[in-house]
Amino acid sequence: MRNASLESGFIKIDATADPSKYIRKMDRKASGEASKNIKRVSIDLLQLKPGDRVLDIGCGTGGEVRKMAAIVGLRGRAVGVDFSETMLDEAKKRSRAEELRPFFFQSDATRLPFREDRFDACRTEGMLYLIEDPVAAVKEMVRVVKPGGRSVCIEPDFGTYRIEGSEPELTKRMIEARCAHFKNSKVARLLPLLFGKVGLTDIKISTVELAQNQLDAEQMSMLRDNFVDAAALRQLATRDEGERWLADLNEAATKGIYRMTFHLFVVFGRKPAREG
Repeated sequence: MRNASLESGFIKIDATADPSKYIRKMDRKASGEASKNIKRVSIDLLQLKPGDRVLDIGCGTGGEVRKMAAIVGLRGRAVGVDFSETMLDEAKKRSRAEELRPFFFQSDATRLPFREDRFDACRTEGMLYLIEDPVAAVKEMVRVVKPGGRSVCIEPDFGTYRIEGSEPELTKRMIEARCAHFKNSKVARLLPLLFGKVGLTDIKISTVELAQNQLDAEQMSMLRDNFVDAAALRQLATRDEGERWLADLNEAATKGIYRMTFHLFVVFGRKPAREG
């Protein structure tokens, strides 16, 4: 078996043999039209204006921080934090040519290096499902946002995976292995309740279905990494079963009957303004 692991490499990028692999993965995900649309919606929900201070937690290579910097302008400040030095180095490199240069800091999402009520808005995307304590991270988000400030979380719910093209029982085991790979693979569905518990109001929820109905060599490699290797490692399926599953999906794709879907949750909340 290749370099399979019981946990996602995204939580320990800097310690992996090839950290740049995760930059390439993020770039690939961000290049899709659906991903671009979701990112744009999340920034629109923050209702940014010139002069605002905005924070992106788990900013990766900083693409959205740069976009928000262009909105808040010279009188504002766009800040990105990430746990990975690899990601932050890449974010800074990509931001050098920007006229409105954003700021980047290394930080744990559950212990942000900012005083309370610092930012007008805050977003995070695809980070909470990876970490041990997403509740603490959301509490930190709320702490550093000003009264009246806006917060947006975008998270996948891996429990919503639907894959058509092979045996349902075997596919169920593959999805179980994929979910088990992450510390909080279904946290997205809990976010509206969590937002309410930490005191956010005006909560808005939307879901986006991401779908795939074709398979190329790169996507087959992704299925092998994310499902087959994970299932074999957790002894949820044998290697032969995994290869049979891949062959079934490949054949289904050639016949036009393969389909994979899962959902992203986009959740907005507002920190109550102080009375008086």
